[in-house]
Amino acid sequence: MHKLSIDNFRSLDERDIVDNPYVSRDEYRVLFDIIESNDIKNILEIGVSYGRTSRNILKNFSKIERYIGVDVDEFHSFEKIPSQVTERPSCPGEFALSLNDSRFEIFLFPNGIEDLKGFDGFFDLVIIDGDHSYSGVKKDTSFAKKLIRKNGFIFWHDYDNLAGVNKFIDEYNSSDSVVFVRGCRCCYDQIFGTVIRQSKKR
Repeated sequence: MHKLSIDNFRSLDERDIVDNPYVSRDEYRVLFDIIESNDIKNILEIGVSYGRTSRNILKNFSKIERYIGVDVDEFHSFEKIPSQVTERPSCPGEFALSLNDSRFEIFLFPNGIEDLKGFDGFFDLVIIDGDHSYSGVKKDTSFAKKLIRKNGFIFWHDYDNLAGVNKFIDEYNSSDSVVFVRGCRCCYDQIFGTVIRQSKKR
């Protein structure tokens, strides 16, 4: 696994960011740097929750053309990780929806990303932050790879934090293509890319 310091990524100076109890500012720093440094126009977020990340990205990047947030509906059971029940939002996507931004759409499905149709090869970036069990992350990644364009990015949250995420990423990384940022709970991969971009501080 490639390991980078957070110092490789641009700072968040003058960024309009709503604090997120689940995503640190350094993790946003990595995510924003990927978006700013690459041709990212269409984003899919799996596990949109209250929509803080969606809101923060849309508020700071006018180049985003379409942002799709996906989450499970109220009938979904979190049997594998019961603690995730406490993360179920009372108003999914509310922070992003408060922007009244036509670029943002949210879909709540019984089976999450499995039920999203018609977007094969469409997205430039897929953010995976939904079901944190091993099987959940594996399923979300499998669908993400179908939905992402060549040279697009997959960004996983909660690596180095939750056992299911760790186990899947460590197995997935057999080709040693994943980039992990020290001190953060996130990692990313450029799908079908020949070179993993290493950000430079500016």
